[in-house]
Amino acid sequence: MDTILSQVFHAISAVMFCMAITILFTAVDISSDIFTKALKLNQKEGVEEYVPAERNSSAVSFAELWMIVSTELEYDVEINGTYILKEGYYGLESLELELPRGSYRKQYVYDDSGNILFVRYTAEH
Repeated sequence: MDTILSQVFHAISAVMFCMAITILFTAVDISSDIFTKALKLNQKEGVEEYVPAERNSSAVSFAELWMIVSTELEYDVEINGTYILKEGYYGLESLELELPRGSYRKQYVYDDSGNILFVRYTAEH
């Protein structure tokens, strides 16, 4: 009888150990996601713009900008100073921004490594 109880105890201990490891890895994954998002937001506030000459900026029509914000975003976007995250963006229904008609200047904003942080659209007057 003692050996059966001992084996049951060891089996329950093994299951609890596996659950604890799973919870630990889940907590680390969640905290790293939060840390990564906070780091990205912090970088965007004090970003130094590295803009290669060949990809400096280009003109975009109102219709092109409308089509871009009507679909899922490839990068985070800034339109006339309003920042829009690509995560959680569901098209124009989630956009609470009035887009003035006219042409826009499109500019890629890069980090120090040359990766695109976000795309900036500025209305041209």
